[in-house]
Amino acid sequence: MKTKKKSILQILREIRDKQSEKYFNNPALLKKDLEKIRKKYHLKPQKEEEVSFA
Repeated sequence: MKTKKKSILQILREIRDKQSEKYFNNPALLKKDLEKIRKKYHLKPQKEEEVSFA
């Protein structure tokens, strides 16, 4: 029996879906995790006027 390889896009979609499920009903957890990442990599949060979703 031959195993089918996953494409990189399939893997990325799975990661995105897992993250979406994890944070959808828990925005406080998302904020907490983002703060950890900012602290680890010495990043500053973006200002409100800099955030663009277009």
